[in-house]
Amino acid sequence: MKRFANKTRKKLSHEIEELKAQNASLFNALLGDSATVHNGIPNIYMQG
Repeated sequence: MKRFANKTRKKLSHEIEELKAQNASLFNALLGDSATVHNGIPNIYMQG
């Protein structure tokens, strides 16, 4: 049972990493160079 849990956790964390990467490229496509994406979360820096 423990082995199953570890396997599932690994699979899920891998899927999460893939989703973060997809998020990052989506935000980059939408926001262009003004956005830097860290950990799947966009940080937008205002240039003034």
